[in-house]
Amino acid sequence: MPPNTCPYIDVLQTMIRDIHEAYQKLYEKGEHSPVTDELETQATDMLEYVRKNNETLRENSLYWYERYKEQL
Repeated sequence: MPPNTCPYIDVLQTMIRDIHEAYQKLYEKGEHSPVTDELETQATDMLEYVRKNNETLRENSLYWYERYKEQL
């Protein structure tokens, strides 16, 4: 069964948020690039997609493992 990867995803999302907040300070100084805001959103959305797919894989793995045990 695949290990729970959600803690790693949470750490990455925290890192992305920290980078975004640091960038916001530059934005306040007048240095701004809209691309950075979009990258933060895309990266966070992609990590959530990975999280949901990993959960599905774990659930499927458990299901088939239980079916296998029933056959023994």
